[in-house]
Amino acid sequence: MKKRMVRIRAPWSSSDVQAEVSLRREFWSRVLRGEEYSACSYYYYEGVRFTAFWDFNSRGPGRLVVSYDGNGVGFDGLIASCRVVENG
Repeated sequence: MKKRMVRIRAPWSSSDVQAEVSLRREFWSRVLRGEEYSACSYYYYEGVRFTAFWDFNSRGPGRLVVSYDGNGVGFDGLIASCRVVENG
């Protein structure tokens, strides 16, 4: 049985970066209920791989902070500002 996944892409501070994370639908449902959830993913910038750290609802319900290697922040805003694609 294929797991149902949700892909989330945050609008990044640099248009050169396309960072996204995939969550199982059950975890996405928890995020939408306002529960805190953290995940990580990888992205490339100028051919170098970086890690993105996704913190959902840690700064309040409906908020998302995506930080990256070196403690920079690529996105700090509303989850509703993200592009969400549900599979299955």
